[in-house]
Amino acid sequence: MRKLQGAADAQAAGIAWGGLLLVALGHAAVDFYMGVLPPLMPQIVKQLGLSLTLGASIMSIASTLSSFSQPLFGYLIDRGGRNWLMVAAVVWTGAFVSALSFAHSYWAVVALALLGSIGSAFYHPLGSANASGLAGQGKRGLAMSIYSTGGSLGYALAPLAMAPLLATDSLGRLPFFFAVAAVCAVGMAAARVHAVPAPGSRRAGDGHFAAELLAGWRQLLLVVAVVSLRAWSQTAITYLVPFRFAGQGANLLLTLFLLAGTAGGMVGGFISDRIGRKATLIASSALAMPLFWLGAAADGRLSWLGLILGGAVLNAAFPATIVFAQELVPSNAGFASGLTMGLSWGIGALGLTLTGRIGDLHGLKAAFMFDLVLLAAAVLLSLPLRMRRNSPHTAAAAAPIGGR
Repeated sequence: MRKLQGAADAQAAGIAWGGLLLVALGHAAVDFYMGVLPPLMPQIVKQLGLSLTLGASIMSIASTLSSFSQPLFGYLIDRGGRNWLMVAAVVWTGAFVSALSFAHSYWAVVALALLGSIGSAFYHPLGSANASGLAGQGKRGLAMSIYSTGGSLGYALAPLAMAPLLATDSLGRLPFFFAVAAVCAVGMAAARVHAVPAPGSRRAGDGHFAAELLAGWRQLLLVVAVVSLRAWSQTAITYLVPFRFAGQGANLLLTLFLLAGTAGGMVGGFISDRIGRKATLIASSALAMPLFWLGAAADGRLSWLGLILGGAVLNAAFPATIVFAQELVPSNAGFASGLTMGLSWGIGALGLTLTGRIGDLHGLKAAFMFDLVLLAAAVLLSLPLRMRRNSPHTAAAAAPIGGR
């Protein structure tokens, strides 16, 4: 593929589609490997003789430590990131997750999962800052939806891709899945993703960073709290589905749940550009509650329907939360992305161990029902949110981070 031409002109008209799709492709690859972990957990738990709590802790530790590093990665990217690191992050993530087949102890699994997730942690703020920057004003929600759709699609397809491997009751073939990273990285390099042209590339200034934090820190804390609760909810369901529906098409249900979330995210970003980020966020959390109640209380097809529709509704506000944070600190889009895609999800992942404990003590249905409490709290904390208006740096926020 030739070096992308005319992206600057396309951006002036709206969205630089070529660059945006490349960034979304890389997002699909790294999230595919993160999506490999939940369907593998029942087999890992079985082979190592672990409890639900210890199994949850593997995902929680890896997600938490890598996610907490994302704001730092975002801050560094705002000041000197390079787009070629997106290609390196794809290879890194694929290599360590594929090596899980060689882990024969609890701590070996934790170490490999953690190392793999660090590559994903670096990709997210760099990729989302570029995705936001490749959109014209008024279309950032749509651009972030496309970027998010790439990651959601990769994550959603992982359980389906794992099904043949899990049917053999062995992880010995897992290294073959490194081919996903290799093919994606070669494609991105051939398309010169590191040279995606974009006008106005700049380095964020420390003065702007401090001023924006002082002006918006209360709102940023609220956004982090709301996204953390919603992330805990989604992570818990993703973890619990393979256990509750074991032998009942769990991998298919998990894939449909995640694919529905992909569709919801695509539509939600478009809607948020029209009705506002806050309204989208509140509606998403509130509407997901009765759907997840149905998923927890019902059986059979009704349970599936509730979980699938709930996944779509819950994920609809994901792009809006990223753009919301970026608009609060517009000169530091990478840092804002690290907060919403990293720190918030890390805090949410910490709660996953508590969800596992509830499952051990009171059963899987009770663990599912606890999601309603999390979403109710998210609705309440969303009410005081307000958008920062008339920022002198809003136009600058449209520029991608990372130069070449």
